[in-house]
Amino acid sequence: MEPDTDDEPSPRHGEYLAWLAENFGLTPPDNPGDLLAVADKEFGAQLESWVDRFHQEEEYE
Repeated sequence: MEPDTDDEPSPRHGEYLAWLAENFGLTPPDNPGDLLAVADKEFGAQLESWVDRFHQEEEYE
């Protein structure tokens, strides 16, 4: 799974990154696709199960 590279950062993205570093000592991942793949592998089934409770497939005749 790769992140959407067409998205432009919000105007205050830099402020958010500074806040994140100052308050939590975190920086953005070097390769977001790797992070998304790990998260999908670990939590994907749980997320899909949770989403399925709110989404009903339409039946076609």
